[in-house]
Amino acid sequence: MAPPAGRVLAVVAATLVVAAAGPDVAVVGPLPSGFPAIGLPDLGLSDLGELAPGAAAVALVAAADTLVSSRAFAVRNGYEVDADRDLIGLGAANLSSGVSGGITVSASAARTVVAESVGSRSQVAGLVAAALISLVLLVATGLLRDVPVAAGKTVLPIPTTLGVGTAPGTMPKGKPAETTTPWYPCPADTRP
Repeated sequence: MAPPAGRVLAVVAATLVVAAAGPDVAVVGPLPSGFPAIGLPDLGLSDLGELAPGAAAVALVAAADTLVSSRAFAVRNGYEVDADRDLIGLGAANLSSGVSGGITVSASAARTVVAESVGSRSQVAGLVAAALISLVLLVATGLLRDVPVAAGKTVLPIPTTLGVGTAPGTMPKGKPAETTTPWYPCPADTRP
């Protein structure tokens, strides 16, 4: 797999070819700019009975994923974790995601490996990714219109941050940290 700068250049080149020559390929297309509207979902009490079992299962898996990832990296790097604090953060992130039309949030071992591989030892990597994604959402979604879907999926895997979506990619064996980089934001509209 090409180094991160090479992958970005490949996506830029593919985008320029599509924009200039207009080959008949699937592209990201227009994306709404700005942040999603904040509000409670339009649900009635009758909906809760139908949604509760699935929501409970997702919450259980997200909590387990978060606690296992947190513990594994703590053991690996010699620090303590506070499970209560992790779960409070997870709950807050999911409440924020729920009122903004986002997707379920949980820990991401892949993003943690990436952040760790580039020397991150705090939440600054996530904050930088959030800031860059916010910047793209506010002023640069038009630049993504002609990005070929195939290029986004295979050349530039993007982590989900702030529940805005993902362009999944293939992880090469032995170097998972090189496949997902937290500083290449590529938002996708996940609003209904």
